Parts: sequence; structure tokens; C-alpha cells
Amino acid sequence: MNGSRPRPPRKPRHRVAPTWTAIIVLCLLASCTVPLRIERRTGPTLASVDPSAKLLKVHMRNGDVYLLYSWTLDGTQLIGRGEHRGPDRARIPVTKVLFRLESNEIALYETDTKIKSPVGIGMKLFTTASLILSVVTITMAVNFVSAWKEFFI
Repeated sequence: MNGSRPRPPRKPRHRVAPTWTAIIVLCLLASCTVPLRIERRTGPTLASVDPSAKLLKVHMRNGDVYLLYSWTLDGTQLIGRGEHRGPDRARIPVTKVLFRLESNEIALYETDTKIKSPVGIGMKLFTTASLILSVVTITMAVNFVSAWKEFFI
């Protein structure tokens, strides 16, 4: 044997399980999406709400609600196409036609607009980083326990 000492056996390398790798990759991909939140704008005039919204809710003084999908302002009248819902709790659609609403009978205009939420991105990145650190910590703990068992057993 050429006078050299035998090499000590190599320690096996511990790898992160493929399942954990897949979970980390999926979380990273999920964190790349931009979350949306709904911003509700209300006001006593049509100018106080978002004109680019897809739906305009018109609350009348008598409790009725009109959901308008398209609308125009013609003098003192709001002309729109959509649904009329009664003042009862169920708000079941009563009719779906073209409406002419007098502006003095309207109590409130309301629109819902989807906007990008920068807070959601930060939360997803923090969650992904926390998941990665958790997986690394658990893997290191498992490796330590298995090495400790080999040492004492």
C-alpha cells in the first residue's frame, strides 16, 4: 500500500428533499404575482366616483339600488343600462332595462375599483423567505440529530 494512511470514510451529503424544493419553487412563483385590492369610492355627485369603473351603484333616497353597467349624464338625468334592486334585504334584481334617474332623487353614487397592492408583494416575499429559512433549519436539525445518533450509538 505505498505507505500512505487509509482515508477516512466520506460523510454522506444530506440533500433537501425534492418535495421541499418543489414547495419553495411554488412559493417563489406565487410571490411574483401582484395582488389586487378593491378600493370603494362613494360620493354625493358623479364626479366624486371613479368614471372608469365597470359598475356604478346608484343608491336612491327611497332605498332602491341601481347597478348600472353603462351610463351617461344628460342634464339632470342619469341614463344607464343595468339592474334595479329593491329596498328589501335580499336585494333581488327586479328589472334589467334602461333607466332614467333624476339627480335630485339620488342619495349616493358608489364604485369599486381594483388596484395593485404593494403591501401584498412584501408579505409574499417575507413569507417565502420565512419558508426557505424554516426548511433550511429543519434540514440542519435532522442532519444534526442523525449525526448525534451515529456518534453515540
